[in-house]
Amino acid sequence: MATFETEMKRAYSEALAPYGFKKLKGRYPYFVRMVGEEILQVITYYKDKGLEPSQVFCMFCGIATVYRKKINLECSPRDNTLWLLPYRNIYMDSHPFCSWEDVPEYSFEYEMPEEMSLRRLENATKYGGVIKVVSPYPLPTMQEAIERSLDLTRQEIIPVFNTVTDLKSCAEYYQKYDSLCIHMDERFPFDWVLNYREQLFNLKVYDSADEFSKARSKDRKLNIQVVQHRNKNKWPSYLEIDSEETMWSEANEANQKQTALFEKLLNDPEIHTEALAELELRRQQNTETLRGYGLL
Repeated sequence: MATFETEMKRAYSEALAPYGFKKLKGRYPYFVRMVGEEILQVITYYKDKGLEPSQVFCMFCGIATVYRKKINLECSPRDNTLWLLPYRNIYMDSHPFCSWEDVPEYSFEYEMPEEMSLRRLENATKYGGVIKVVSPYPLPTMQEAIERSLDLTRQEIIPVFNTVTDLKSCAEYYQKYDSLCIHMDERFPFDWVLNYREQLFNLKVYDSADEFSKARSKDRKLNIQVVQHRNKNKWPSYLEIDSEETMWSEANEANQKQTALFEKLLNDPEIHTEALAELELRRQQNTETLRGYGLL
């Protein structure tokens, strides 16, 4: 009987190859597609713990550039979740006014294969006679759960990734799906150790503070409407929200602070020179890493 890891690697390797994704050699299941030499798109997963008799795995995806502090695909996907996002996050940002019932589950469940269940039951009875646990609701088979995750990959993740064709469209992806990764730490804005994500990437895309500000505020009205929609429809974790006026005020203030930091990054000669040097160092180091993975 095929193990989960074997079946997932086979199914995803076959399904993603036509889209240009390559399974990296190594311990962890990273499927990577390069966009030029600066952008990489990643689909991955990890096995999680479920309550018997269910087994659980979680799907993640994300986009990184050679301008982040460090690209490391030799560690577990769990250790890369600062830029790898759950599938459901992508779905919610792609369908901002969907109902909560339409949002995919965080993880995919499937029924523990019978052979595995019997082996575990046999081992457990040696130490006290544990009875077999029966799920209170029907569980899909492992193959059904894998195919369900592949359907979501084809329908929701690949189309989003296909919109990223260059650095400008990558910036638009970040603004919509992962805006925190390009948010500068206001306490230590020019500390390149703390701003280790894609903050410096902004210099590769925006030529002026005005252009940067317009990009940040492009979807402001939509974002406020989404918060109101989800609060009105009583989404879990959505508490009482401020008035629309307050939300606009807070959004404007945040935009002004980030724009002021970017303007200084762009126009202060000393800071700008240091930033460009850091960008080039990151590009060189990450490019070497990607060559080592056989991606370039």
